[in-house]
Parts: sequence; C-alpha cells; structure tokens
Amino acid sequence: MADHARVNASAQLLVQSHVFGLNHEVSNNVTYLDEQTILYPAGSQLVLYNLEQKSQKFISINDGDGITTLQISAGQAFAAVAVKSNEKGPYVAIIDLLNPRKKKLLMLPEGNFAKEVISLSFTNDMRNIVAQTGAPDWSLYYWTWEKAKLLANVKSAINTNTEIHQMTCNPFDANNTLICVTGNLIFRIFKFTEGNFKLVNQQKPDKNLICHCWISEVRVIAGTEDSKLLVFDAGDLILEISYVFPGNVSMKTPSIQTVTQFSGGIMAGTSTGFCVLFEKTEDNFLYKKNKEFLLEENAVRCIAMNPTDDMAVCTLSNSQIYVVTLDADSNKGEEIKCDRLCQPFHHGNVVGMDTCARKPLIATCGTDKSIRIWNYIENTIEVIKFFDDEPLSIALHPSGLYVLVGFADCLKLMNVLIDDIRPYWESNIRGCRECRFSNGGQYFASVYGSTIGIHRTWSFETVGYLKGHAGKVKSICWSADDSRLVSCGLDGNVFDWNVTLLKKEGEFSSANALFTSACYASDLKTIYSVGSDGNIRVISESSLMQEVSGKIGYSAILTSRSGKHVFAATSKVMVELRMRVETLKAENDTQLKLKDMNYSEKLRDLMDKYTSEIEGLKQLTAVLTHDRKSNEEKHTSELGTAKVSNRTEIEDMEFSFKIKMAAESEKHSELISKVEQLKSSWERQMDDMESFHLSRVSQMTDYYKKKIQEKQDDNLQVRIFRI
Repeated sequence: MADHARVNASAQLLVQSHVFGLNHEVSNNVTYLDEQTILYPAGSQLVLYNLEQKSQKFISINDGDGITTLQISAGQAFAAVAVKSNEKGPYVAIIDLLNPRKKKLLMLPEGNFAKEVISLSFTNDMRNIVAQTGAPDWSLYYWTWEKAKLLANVKSAINTNTEIHQMTCNPFDANNTLICVTGNLIFRIFKFTEGNFKLVNQQKPDKNLICHCWISEVRVIAGTEDSKLLVFDAGDLILEISYVFPGNVSMKTPSIQTVTQFSGGIMAGTSTGFCVLFEKTEDNFLYKKNKEFLLEENAVRCIAMNPTDDMAVCTLSNSQIYVVTLDADSNKGEEIKCDRLCQPFHHGNVVGMDTCARKPLIATCGTDKSIRIWNYIENTIEVIKFFDDEPLSIALHPSGLYVLVGFADCLKLMNVLIDDIRPYWESNIRGCRECRFSNGGQYFASVYGSTIGIHRTWSFETVGYLKGHAGKVKSICWSADDSRLVSCGLDGNVFDWNVTLLKKEGEFSSANALFTSACYASDLKTIYSVGSDGNIRVISESSLMQEVSGKIGYSAILTSRSGKHVFAATSKVMVELRMRVETLKAENDTQLKLKDMNYSEKLRDLMDKYTSEIEGLKQLTAVLTHDRKSNEEKHTSELGTAKVSNRTEIEDMEFSFKIKMAAESEKHSELISKVEQLKSSWERQMDDMESFHLSRVSQMTDYYKKKIQEKQDDNLQVRIFRI
C-alpha cells in the first residue's frame, strides 16, 4: 500500500472478512474445536468457522511457502501446523488457539534433507509432538514442544524410494511412547524409550497402506489402495476386511483414503467419494458395514467427528466441505443427511476476478471451468455455472447484470440470472486473457495478444482497435470518465490511449522491465505502473517522474476511487526467484571455470583413449565385414540348394496328387454307375409292384361287386317271398 507511491508499512488498512475456499492439498485438513466450530486451512491461514453463526475467524501463517499438514491437541487448545519453506527449511509452528500471537517454532536439525513435514501427531499427554518428514528424508522427530527441545529422531523408512502416507501417536497409550507409521508396503510401530526410538513391530504387507487409526491400546486399523481394511493387533495382522465399495467399476478399484475411529465404530472415506460406516460387533474389535452414502464423485481427503460423535465434517479432493448428520435411524427409514458447509468452492487456480459498482458482487473464473458470482456482504454464492472450456478472463458489468468472459476460442457476453449464467452474444475473439468494462458500462475492452479491441456493450459494434504493443498486453485500465485507457505489456511499454480518437497520446518505454500492471491517478495525467523488476514508476506526459523500489517487489497496482491512495500488491516469490537466479548464475560461472580446467585434461586423455579404440573398432569392423560377406555367400548357396530341393519335392507331390486324384475320380465314376443301376432296378420294382397292386385291386373290386349283387338278389327274393 502506498500514499501516492510512498509505502506506509505501519498502516493496516486491509482486514480479512471472509475466505471462500479450502486447501485440499493439506493432509488432515479439517477438525472440530467444539460442537459449533471447525478449523480448516485456506491459503496461508487457518479458518475457524462457526457452524451456527456462519462466521469466520482467521489465524495467519505468514512465513513459509505453504501449509502441508496440521494437528489439533486433544483439548483443542493448541494447533500444530507444518509449514514448508525454501528459505529456512520445513518447520512446525505450535499456535495457542486462544491467543494466536503466542507461537512456538520447532525447527528440524541441520543436515536433514527433508522438503516438507507430511504428518503430525500429539502424544496422549499433549506435552510432546511427533513429526514425520517426507522424501527423501523419511524421518521421525520427537519434541517437547513447550521447551522447543528435540529429544530424538530416527529414519522411519530405510529405502529412500519408498513412500510413507501417515504417522500417528497412540491416543490410548498412557506412557506416550507408541507411534505407528504406514505407507506403501510399510507397517511399523516405534516406541520412544530412554530418549531414543526403538522399532518394536514391523510388517511387510503386500499392499499400499494409505491411512490408519488406532482403535485400542494395541490395535490399529489401516485402509489400503485396493479397498481393504487391515486390522493389526500388537503389530500382527489378524484380520482383513474386504469390501467392494459402491461406485466401483471393473477398470479401477477404489481406495480407502481416510479412516476415523469414533464411539460407535469407524468411518472410512474412499477415492470415489463414498463414505462408509462400520459398526462394532459383539467382539468390540470386529466391524461390519452399517451405512454408506455418496458425497461427490471426488476422493474424500479427511473426516472429522464432533465431540458427541453424531456429526462429521468431510473434505474432498475438489476443495469441497460437507457436514454429515450420523444420528439417522435406518430402522425408521431415515437417511443420512449430507449438506455443504456453506457453498461450493473453486477447486483449482482462480484466473480472473472482477467487481461491480452497484451491487456487492464479485465474479470469479478458474481452471475448474466454472464461473461464480459471490455476494461479499452475505458471504454466499449467488450463481455458479460450469462450461466445457476453461475461462481465461472475466469482467463484471457495473450493473452486475452482465458478465464478459474470454475463452480459448471466443469471447462471450452473458446474462447473470437468478439461477443461471446464460450467453446471448458471442464473438470470434480467441484467447482473450484480459477484458474490462468501462466505468459507465457502455464500452468494454478485450485483449488478444498485442491488440486491444474497443466495443459497444449494447450494440456489440466494434469501435476500433488499439495497436502498438510488440508483445502481449498484460493489463488495461479505464480512466474515470471512460475517455482514455492505459495499457502495459511484456514489450516494456506503457501506452496512454484516447478511446474517442483511437489514438495513442502517451508512451513510455523501459528496457529494464516487463510491465505487468498500470492505472491512472485521479488527475488523469499521471500513470502508475509496476513491472518485472518490482519497482513502482510514476509516469506523466510520457516521462518518468519518480521510481520507487521496496524491499520486496510489486506485481500489481491500483488507485482508490478518491485518488488519494495507491495500492500495490507484492510478489515475494518473484523476488526470491530473482535472488536465486543471480546466486545460481554466480555459482555456475565459478563451477564452469573449474570444470573447464578439469575437463580439458580429461578430454585429452579421452581423445587418446577413444582414438585407439576407434582404430581397434575399425579393424574389428573389417573382420566382421569379411565374415558377413562369407556368410552371405554361404547363405546364397544354401538358399539355392534349398530352392532346388523344394522345387523337386513340390513336383513329386503334384505328380502323386494327380495319380491319387485320377484313382479317386475313377472310383467316383464307378459309384455313379452303381447308383444309376440301383435307380433303374428300383424303378422296375416299383413298376411291377404298381401293376400287381392294380391287378389285385381290380380282382377284389370284381369279387366284392359280385358278392354285393348276390346279396342284393337274395334280399330281393326275400321281399318277393314275403309279399
């Protein structure tokens, strides 16, 4: 922040109000502090969210390059946060949640090669904390955190190519000594005794153990990559629970990503977005599936139970948070209720953002291919819309009723409705990575490459194009009266344009900086700009009036509506990278000189060695060439002999085949002759039988006719006699 380009580091004008999002890459990224408050990481701070009031409080983690994991003490009084830092290495910060300013920093000892801490766990008495580092170190560190004293450390994996996923201290262990470590083909239990770690149990399962939790003083249940629950007792595998989770397809078996113990049993989260409740059996240490429910088709990252075990909070790999009510009675047909914590968040980088003048709205677009309209007064999301293509830039109309979005293949102007964002105009402007509505809303500017287009909002008429940049335009800004526009780009130029005349009225060039942001002062004559060197430049009438450099570089700049203040955003990463590049250049120059001297001698030795080897290879090549020619001649001779032999054999086979065919043909002719003879004989027999049959029928007919006539005559005589 600067007052007309003067930085006032003591003034604190910006206070966080609400954070929309979740850092899903942090392991163990949600926990209950009490019945109404949960804690989760978002960006570089911890968010304390009140479920009843829907309000947020923040604990900032300003140092380092990001949070990797966190753990809350059993009394919910302290939070352990692991932070990765390229500057001073990974460390653990113990934060008093009642007074966040009180912090204890636990640093790893010198000589370690760890890049991050992947798992944290308090001991049962909350006085000590154990950290598990990642590759390539894979070590356990045991601190008394109140004194920030490291008591012991040990390699938890001997092979640096292995992978450890989770580490936990036994919450049932009164002696605060047992620690379980699981990973790919790894199950180990360490005991802290007499100031050192001792490996007391070790198994080499043939599975990838992704998560685990303690369920008693001696028992651990672990979830695997192939949907198995393994129960270990005193380090020995005693039970394997196989279960095909809902949503499973034949191509890929869902994995168990997290498992949590509570009073009624355990709750497991899978890579397909299902959560499954396993209840205790009469054995009290065996489990059977009770309920299952789907959150979303994204992996469940973490599950946290509330103090009364009747509600759970689940985080997903797409940065969403769900609140699950577990006290549903399945006997009464009640179903488990799964609701979002507040609203759906972006899951990926936010690449564009804009606000409007007349409504408390913010429009964002991100790499998750979504556009979201947020209400920053009510802290809610108004509209969300997903697209097939990733939006590259976004601008919100001053009225809040329209949104301009740049895609890879087009630029779209869309209506913002109550429950939808609906396009109604589309242009073939490709790859628009910067667009802005004018302050009055009657114009909008679009950037594609080095060209800036000015368009009318209501008629979509193209007013004209502003051409002059030789490189990509990184930033555009309208003047308060919409008569001018300032642009800057990677070509090192800042241009002041007259929008009415479509003419360049001012120009400033720098050979030392690639400009990333520029804006007008209230007098419309002065321009503030920042570039890749991190300095603020004050430009007036195409001349550099002032240059301000801070301890850390600036990457973006904006003036307040009153014009009394200039806000400049810093880019710590950019400065660190620049310093690293300069250091590496110096080191590389020295190393190159030394290597040139060493390599000159080695090169001469290698030349002599390789020259003699080349001569030997030439001789060997000549011998091999002679052998090859001999083998070719031999092969050609053998091939000719084989061809002659094969040709003779083929002719013999053809002759034999013709003889066999002639014999078979003769047999066939004889069989046809026999068939003809049998047919003639059969026809004669049939004719004879037919003649005999007709003769017999005629004889019988005559015989019975005679009999009938005789009978009729007898009957006639009898009638006559009666008369």
